[in-house]
Amino acid sequence: MDQLPDELLLRIFSYIPFMQRVILRVVSWRWSRLIFDNSLLRTISIRRAMCEDDKLEALFSAATRLAEVNLFSCHFLNGSCILNAGLARLRMMDLSETAVTDLTLAKILQESKELTELHLTGTRISDKSLPHITDLPKLKYISVPPENVHGFSRSSALAIVRNCATLRTLDCQEGYFFTTEELHRIVEGNSLLTGLLIPYSFVDDPTLMFIMESLTKLAYICICETEVTKDCVRMLKLRKPSLEICYNVNHTP
Repeated sequence: MDQLPDELLLRIFSYIPFMQRVILRVVSWRWSRLIFDNSLLRTISIRRAMCEDDKLEALFSAATRLAEVNLFSCHFLNGSCILNAGLARLRMMDLSETAVTDLTLAKILQESKELTELHLTGTRISDKSLPHITDLPKLKYISVPPENVHGFSRSSALAIVRNCATLRTLDCQEGYFFTTEELHRIVEGNSLLTGLLIPYSFVDDPTLMFIMESLTKLAYICICETEVTKDCVRMLKLRKPSLEICYNVNHTP
């Protein structure tokens, strides 16, 4: 391996999962340098890790053209390490179940105008972050924090639908108790939605039919723990076989 040129080693490293590449740093100084090569740091995925932001500052500093970052279920990370990276090309960011704060998220989003996918499930984000989210010009997917646990409410979710013209998937999987009126406002706020996850909402058969008639491009909908009947779901599947409907209590299709 020591005889291989840098270009070939980088090619080999690119096929190795991110966290395994990080472990390979201890092999040699040369490998450590190559592991931190910018070409390998366009995607950073550190899931379910017990680490803190100061331990990742050098790693993110080397990521000058970061495109994707996945810190799912890293409970001790507040996301400040991300600020060391080059964020102008960031497209996807998963901060689900992290300790990210409103202030840190605001700073990240101000530098991430190419962001299309944002995961905030299980975070402590409040409606203070709402202006920075709705200011994203290319946002297509968002999963929102728990309703009213830390100050992010149904009105915040409705504001995202209304103000993000590019939004295509609204993911409220943690349970937002949308009323029938609010569901109408979602549909009227963005008729181009292709994905809608609204378990626990006040959805009955007529409301579901209204959603389906209004969102003609809808490809996936989650209506678990709602009042929708199996007969209605069965009829919709016959009418639109390509539509994926998740409606069971265990959130399975």
